[in-house]
Order: sequence, then structure tokens, then C-alpha cells
Amino acid sequence: MIPMENDFSASALERIRTEFLQSFPSLLDRIERILTNDFSIPEELRANVLEMVRYNVLGGKMIRGLFSVYSAYAMSREWNDKMKEQCFLQGWCAELLQAAFLIADDIMDEAEMRRGKTAWYRVKKVGMMSINDTFILQSLIPKLLKEVIDSPTVYCNVVRVFEDIKLRTEVGQMLDLSTVAVDTHSLNYKYFTDDYYREIIVNKTAYYTVFLPVYLGLVLAQCDSSLLRSELLQEWCVLLGCYFQVRDDYLDVFADASVLKKEGTDIQEGKCSWVVLTVLTMGSEEDRAAIHQHYGKKEKEDVRVVKEVFSKYDVKSRFLRYEEDALQRIRVILSSFPEKRFVPFMQFFTETLFGRV
Repeated sequence: MIPMENDFSASALERIRTEFLQSFPSLLDRIERILTNDFSIPEELRANVLEMVRYNVLGGKMIRGLFSVYSAYAMSREWNDKMKEQCFLQGWCAELLQAAFLIADDIMDEAEMRRGKTAWYRVKKVGMMSINDTFILQSLIPKLLKEVIDSPTVYCNVVRVFEDIKLRTEVGQMLDLSTVAVDTHSLNYKYFTDDYYREIIVNKTAYYTVFLPVYLGLVLAQCDSSLLRSELLQEWCVLLGCYFQVRDDYLDVFADASVLKKEGTDIQEGKCSWVVLTVLTMGSEEDRAAIHQHYGKKEKEDVRVVKEVFSKYDVKSRFLRYEEDALQRIRVILSSFPEKRFVPFMQFFTETLFGRV
């Protein structure tokens, strides 16, 4: 039995990470059993589902899955085989949800690449079948969880976390997509405001990137409700999730495609992003007019003009100031957080997303 103050050393966390990744075949086995026992479908189609899971779940950083495991580990009364089985499967369910969101996002954004591979909907013989794949991935989650979580209360609470986060993320995606008028494909610049942008990133990114793994772990570990309702914890989740999206916006424009493993497309798609909001706020009337004329268009010349305008305003320095301010606010929360057993997890999650604490 692991003591109350669970070991958060690098070696302990790497051991857990290795065990988690090694449990992936058991996820596939469970999915195959569900498809075999509950449905009369051809073996070829069962194999297609398993290949779809492999293709879309593996290859990422596993932030949501791994950190749901680490969150539960931090607060678990005991770290035995039963708890690990529950945590690992719950972590893979978080990655199933992530995969579903990414497939849908790529379809809506008409993306070509994801994680250095062809976007799933563009794979030969997949096409719009990928829409149904997103439904399958999400619908597997409660069935899989039911297999390992014995307590009806814990099961219901875990499923509730998944459902709440799904709705939040879907509303955030709606807000994001609504910045482009469906009928004219022109940009709705009335939505290009700091308040609207914050609503997008809190709902679309912060909840399923940070809240999801944090609260899945805490619920599975059956933590006290005072921790689940902690305003400081919620503030930390929002700060960390918003930073994650702002950095993603910055990298989409300024990072090399080989680093991102995909081409940045925020300019072509006319995204309401931190970068364009920053430049619109600072820019001259002439430069704002240039953005209005060229932003959200796919031609290389339009993209070049927008990037040329962006380059005038030292966006990198402003991003670094934003990053430092967010980090300072997080340090204050960590230093005063009342549940000391959870602080090592919070520090590690912060360090993972920031690269430092």
C-alpha cells in the first residue's frame, strides 16, 4: 500500500506512465469483446473499429489520459492493482474522447494532417464514415467504465464529469466556429473581442484539457467534496487551460510546421485567436484594414500579408509577458493551496504545460 503522501518523484511518475501505456492492448481487448458480445457484425468491421482506435488514440502526448491517472494517484488512499485498472481504463476513456474531438475538429477545419499523419477523414476508404467514428468513440466510454467501476455512485459521478465536459467543449467549439458567417463565409468581427475569446478558450480548451483529467482523478479517488468545490482549484484549472490555448495560438502562427507536426491554419481559417486579437488591439488603422481584407483567406499571398502585419508588433514579447503573468498567478495559488497532498500534482501539471514552475 502506498502511503497517503504518494511518491511524485520523476521515477515514480515514469513508472506509472510506462504501466499506463502498456495497458493499451487491454483497452483494445475490451472494445473487441463489446463489439463481439453485443453485436453481430463482420470480423472485418470489428477490425476496422480497432484500427480506427489505434490510429486516432495513439501518437499524442496523452496529457488528458496520463494526468487523470496522476490526479487519482496523488489522492488515492491505496495504489493497488484494482485502483490502477480503474485509473488506466478511465485515462484511456479520456483519450477516446480526445480522439473523437480531434476527428470532428479536423473535419470542420478541413485539416490535412494530425500528429504528423494524414487526418483520419482523409484516409482512403474512411471519408465521412469518420463522423460515425466520433460517435462510436464517445459511446464506448460509459460501457468501458462500467466494466471496472463497481460503485454506482462513483460510476455516475465519473460519467457526469465526462458528460459535463463534453457539453462545455461542444459549446466552446460552437463559439469558435461562429466567428465565421456560414452563409457568406465572411468573418464576424463583432465576435473578435477579449471577452468572447476568453469564453471560447475556457469552454473549448480549459475544461477538457485541464478540468477533465483533474476531476476524473479526484472523483475516482473519492476525494472530499470540499476539494472538488475548491474555487482555488477551479481558478488554477482556468489559468492553466487558457495559457495552453494562448500558447497554441502563438505557435500556430510562429512555430515551424515540423515542430507542430502540422501546418498552422489559424490565419487561413480566420480564427478568433490570441495573436490576431493582440495585433488588432495594437495595430494602426492601415494594418487593421489589411487584416480585415486578408485574414481568413486561404491564398498564399493573403497569408503572407497577414504574417507581415503580425511581424510589425513584436507579438513574441507580448506572449512572454502573458506567460510570465499567468505563471506568477499560478505560483500564488500553489503556495496557498490548502490540500497539500495535491500540490505536487498541480506543480507537475503546470511544469508539463509551461516547461517550468
